[in-house]
Amino acid sequence: MWEGNILLDKNNLDNIVAIIDGDRAIFADAEYEFGSPYMVNEYFIKGYGKNLDMSDNGIIKRNIYWIAYNLLDCYVWFIQYNNIKNGQDTKEKILNLVKTLL
Repeated sequence: MWEGNILLDKNNLDNIVAIIDGDRAIFADAEYEFGSPYMVNEYFIKGYGKNLDMSDNGIIKRNIYWIAYNLLDCYVWFIQYNNIKNGQDTKEKILNLVKTLL
């Protein structure tokens, strides 16, 4: 969830009137949270209260989750936004991440 996806009542900012764009809201392994390249930073990790698993298996798992995030992004860039440049860049990220698994 991003703050831009939470709509508030303009007359009462304590009142949430809608939550939109829940396409990435899923029930999954907690480590999936760390697969997002957009969210993982020192503040996120500190607030989450859990350190990254830096073992070989932890890195592999995060790379698989990162592939999943990028597959969603690839669809969004190519299909929803018709942004070929960002779609191609994201596709390249996916291919490079797949290579780490071989």
